This record gives sequence, structure tokens and C-alpha cells, in this order.
Amino acid sequence: MGNKEVISSELMHSLFFNEFDWHEEFQTSSKRNPFSYERSARQTNRAYPWYAPAPYVKAYFEQWNEVHLNIGTLFSNRNKKEASIEMVYQIGYFIEALFWINEEMALVGLWQEKFTCIEIAPINGKERLQYVIDHYDHYTAFVQLRELVNDLHKKWMKNEAIKKSQSE
Repeated sequence: MGNKEVISSELMHSLFFNEFDWHEEFQTSSKRNPFSYERSARQTNRAYPWYAPAPYVKAYFEQWNEVHLNIGTLFSNRNKKEASIEMVYQIGYFIEALFWINEEMALVGLWQEKFTCIEIAPINGKERLQYVIDHYDHYTAFVQLRELVNDLHKKWMKNEAIKKSQSE
């Protein structure tokens, strides 16, 4: 058995981690694992997405535009296992974007408590996101995640426009 990093409770969530490490699907994937920046923030002292989120958030929305069609196809083709794996990634990336937009570290283990403190968020986002987390392997959760992403994108674009007009 290899060395296992103990994950702090503020980063621990059963959808993304088992007791000490990434779930198996994450360990073998070539994709960036959700919350990898937050895990490495404890070890290094470099700039992170929550300090200057715009390029990371822009990349997230571009990535979502490419992948969401694939998730819909996976569910349509009744490929529930692959759809579920992709949904877990996308839920993680959504939580990251949600907190980074608000210039906060995405502490997934505390997301419910921290959600009440963020300003830029979808309406009823906490309840809707909890539904997505609880039912990530259902098509209806995918539809709800798609709507959450669209709502967050609109709010982020509005906030960016306000910041730009204030700086001019």
C-alpha cells in the first residue's frame, strides 16, 4: 500500500474522496482532479485560482460547453456508469468555479456552511446543488447541473461587466 495523504475535513467529501485519497476513477484519469489546487495550497505558497479567478473560471465555462453535450449523450445511451463519473467531475468543477468566482477557496467539506457567505451564486443554489450531489447518477441531476452552470455563468458575466465599468 502506498503513502496516503490525510485529507483535512474541510476538503473531505464522500463524493470525491474515500477515507484518505481520491476515489478510484480519479486516480486513473488524465483529467485534473477537482479540488487539486485546494489540496496543494497546504503544501506550496503560489498564486491560486481564488486570488485571480477570471482565467480559470473562463476556462471552466468553455470546458463545460464542450463536455455537457457528451454527458447528455451518455445518459441518452443509458451509459450510466460513464455519465456518473463525468457528473462527479463536473460537480467538483462547478463547486470550484462557484467559490473561485467569489474569491474563496473551494473547501468542499464545508460547502454548505460557506455557501451562505458567498455573494455570486444561483438562486436557491444550495438546495439545487445538494439535489445534484445526492442524485448525480440521474439524468434529472444533469439537467439541474446544466441550469446551475447557466445561472452561475450569467451572474459571473454580470459581475465582470460591473467590475469593468467601475474601473473605467
